[in-house]
Amino acid sequence: MIESRTPPRRRRNEPLWAALNSQSLMALDERIYLVDIEEKFKTTLDTQTRAGYGRMISSNYGPDNVSITLIIMVKESDRNERGRLISIINGWATFGWLTLSTRTGQRIYAHCTKKADYAAFEWSETVELTFTAYNVAFWQDIVPQQVISASVTDGSAEIWPMGQMPCYLEADVLNSGSGTVNLVQIAANGKMLRFENLGLAPGKTLKIYYDDMHFLRAEIDGVGKLSCRVANSDDDVRLKPRERNQVNLYANSAIKATIYARGLYN
Repeated sequence: MIESRTPPRRRRNEPLWAALNSQSLMALDERIYLVDIEEKFKTTLDTQTRAGYGRMISSNYGPDNVSITLIIMVKESDRNERGRLISIINGWATFGWLTLSTRTGQRIYAHCTKKADYAAFEWSETVELTFTAYNVAFWQDIVPQQVISASVTDGSAEIWPMGQMPCYLEADVLNSGSGTVNLVQIAANGKMLRFENLGLAPGKTLKIYYDDMHFLRAEIDGVGKLSCRVANSDDDVRLKPRERNQVNLYANSAIKATIYARGLYN
């Protein structure tokens, strides 16, 4: 049974906060305050001519990148000390998983593309940091939905992802039998990931996941197994949000799969 969850929002009058790779911005110094957060979505609309009508129609629409601007107040009147604090802020602002008080339960992988301006030396002036997400221009659940299958050679499991658009299937596939698993196939919604010649020993696990840069990985004990993916395997298996998705499992010997789905949000 999968529990549906809607990420809670920040309550009114609660202080804003931001963290990068779990390191809090405000924890850098008690004189650093986050006063506002702005999000902007840059979208791409591809068009093509509709034959015989002389009009354009859309062929693809989607986010190109997401930018998040943190507006910060540094409560320090001494200019030299204020400059030192801005330097600390800029040192914090690199790249990684960004979490915000306005996006409780969600995260986004972003790079800092605009540092704080050292010219903002007056007490009343704010400084700004801008982070931009390119690889996956969506927020995603920090904690994924998950479901564990029975031990099967030919079976299925059902998962109900949260989010607003199709998300990516990830899985831990355990060899739950006594023989070597060489063939694993995971399929849903007309797409499949198929691996052959795996050599997955009893008790070992094939991990199928996306890294921080959103490249697909498949590993057994840290050893890459993407070379075992067959030619007719798809690049991704996508799961539909807020509805039941049946994930079909097939292997040459018994497996037990944990299926993961991180909901994606605008």
